[in-house]
Amino acid sequence: MSQFVVPMLVFTDLDGTLLDHNTYSFSAAKPAIDKLKALRVPIIPVTSKTLSELDTLLAKLDLNSPVIAENGGIIAAPKGQLADFKSDISYKNFDVLQLSPVYSVINHTLAKLKKDHNFKFTGFSEMTSEEVAEITGLSESQAYQAKERLCSEPLIWQDSSEKLSLFEKKLDDLNYSLTRGGRFHHVMGRADKGKSMLKLANLFPTENLKIALGDSPNDIPMLTLADYGVVINRYNVPPLDLIKKPDLFYQTTGIGPIGWQEFFDYFFKNHINNSKIVNI
Repeated sequence: MSQFVVPMLVFTDLDGTLLDHNTYSFSAAKPAIDKLKALRVPIIPVTSKTLSELDTLLAKLDLNSPVIAENGGIIAAPKGQLADFKSDISYKNFDVLQLSPVYSVINHTLAKLKKDHNFKFTGFSEMTSEEVAEITGLSESQAYQAKERLCSEPLIWQDSSEKLSLFEKKLDDLNYSLTRGGRFHHVMGRADKGKSMLKLANLFPTENLKIALGDSPNDIPMLTLADYGVVINRYNVPPLDLIKKPDLFYQTTGIGPIGWQEFFDYFFKNHINNSKIVNI
């Protein structure tokens, strides 16, 4: 990867943040995306999406950057891009580091918990592509890509809040975590978006300002660990309530990619000429 004009990294959630929650469009954020590209700032998706989904989406966004997929369970970089990247497997054009148990092991654990405690939930592994498409608004081919998972299971919780607390405790006892995204609960190992963000940032050749943008509870680890955390406003739901870091925290009024653009308009205006940040 070429040396950056601006020594910073942008880590961004996708659904509800860079992508509109309903239409999956990023057009409202395109001016900021183009400016970041011109400054050679890596835009790094950090998402619950699969590598299969990202393979298509990165082409639409015209990004050639590393990614963090499946809520932090996977760090992937285009083959040969990061010199010190130690991968476990290869997947299409990615070198992949897997930080959560494999998908089959997770689903075996979930099936046993469901049987032993009569929990009511439905995971992606139990749904057809048609059912996933109906729930998410994705096309059937996109839903098929969403089901091509390596190390996490999204599920729809169909039981009481009391049973959910018990479910989370049983998962914790087994060294798994449960996080809430925009639409689903996600079961995986002990990885999360924040830990994976820091691990990936350390693989870049120079120290960089870390900007993180997100809208959901599963984004909290990276928002709080970033140098600059940006909470994106949400449809019909109050924005995340986080303790603000002085001068290094921003909450948008705009929703989704409109809020994404709003933040970078603010950032470019107020910080882009700060000599502590820019090194041209």
